[in-house]
Amino acid sequence: MANISDIDPDGDGLVDVVPRMAEIRRDSPSRPFLAAPGTYRCGSPLPVLGEAPLSIYGVGSNGAGPATYDYKHSVLFVPSFAEGDLFAVSTPFPCWFENFRIEPEPQYRPGVGAGIHVRGTPAATNANTVFRNVAVVAKDIGIRQVQATGHLLEHCYFEGWRSAGILNETSSQHEGNPGWYTHNRFFGNAGNPAAIADRGPCLLTETGYARISENLIVGGRVGIHVAIKNRPGGAPLISGNWIEDQWEYGILVESLDGQPCSMLAIEANELSVIEARPSFTASICLRERTDGRWLKQFAIRANTIRNNLSNSNGKFIWVQAGLGGKIHDNSLNNLSAGPRMGVQLTGSATNDALAPPIEATGNQFLSESGRGFTYLYSVADGIARIEHKQGVTVADLTAKITSPADGSEVYVLDGKARSTPISGGGTGTLARRVDGAWVGT
Repeated sequence: MANISDIDPDGDGLVDVVPRMAEIRRDSPSRPFLAAPGTYRCGSPLPVLGEAPLSIYGVGSNGAGPATYDYKHSVLFVPSFAEGDLFAVSTPFPCWFENFRIEPEPQYRPGVGAGIHVRGTPAATNANTVFRNVAVVAKDIGIRQVQATGHLLEHCYFEGWRSAGILNETSSQHEGNPGWYTHNRFFGNAGNPAAIADRGPCLLTETGYARISENLIVGGRVGIHVAIKNRPGGAPLISGNWIEDQWEYGILVESLDGQPCSMLAIEANELSVIEARPSFTASICLRERTDGRWLKQFAIRANTIRNNLSNSNGKFIWVQAGLGGKIHDNSLNNLSAGPRMGVQLTGSATNDALAPPIEATGNQFLSESGRGFTYLYSVADGIARIEHKQGVTVADLTAKITSPADGSEVYVLDGKARSTPISGGGTGTLARRVDGAWVGT
């Protein structure tokens, strides 16, 4: 193992450590690097060396660091160049990055390139690379993965990016399987509207087979963006995350080129927008394509969404695409100054990307001071079956639950039993959708 501290024994950032690291790589391509606590200046990107893997281990206190960073007892790499990835590698072999921080000199922020860039080769994916307890601050991209398989990214920290905190890319040659993203923290300049509007996604993946769980995600234009591309994507799982104060979307899932996706699950996340976000569109959005139905088998379940939306057209859940889906047991709480959109099951330009069976059941709608919802469910004609037992009035039954499929059931607080169509003035009954009309049971 090569010790970076031998290159700069004082660890004071006065010595450019990259030339000597490059020499060590040339002499012993697979030799890992170790760094003791200190600051290490990097005057240029570390050159890619054939297909040799790269591993860098820091020693000291938490490399990801809290809001106030402990420079004295941690490992800090300081890029002093404007363009390029600091640590880049193209290899099919596992790499390992642990317990250090990357933070460029102020005049080079955010620059162009990634803090760490790991990619496969033309013949293979890069498999089983680990990123643990790494912080990347003020680089254009924090960590970039290309043709990844089975990577693990955990306990990492990202702040001040421009394009993306984490960017996982695919290619036409390899589908990839990015692996696990867990217990990471993203700080996309929450509380600073100008900076948030300029930030790309906190986490962007172009492939399925990603497990995104238990992350703290604040700010950015989009919290989690799944953008399927090049090859079919299966089984993305987004669960247990805290996703707050994005500019446009909390979770956005789409297909960029029409490649299909299936077995999508978005579950048990906490999403909220409290700060003013005039361009906010939806907390969860499955985006349509006008050229076909790209999404099958999806579930949006047990999420808690709490929004104070300054945009009157902002939505809690907007499903524009999907076949064979369930939206169930979510809790939606409107803190806004007026009514907002609840669950919308329609396209933006067309409804062609939607098809039954789709079910929405057991969702709860809450609001402060009676502000309510413009609608609870807005449904493209007959696309989805609704079950809503929380209770609505006869007036709200048709005004706030539009065009559900036959077989839908809603409890009507003032409905008359056995009235066809259902009428008010009763003590409450279950209404069932039959031949496009509501009937009291």
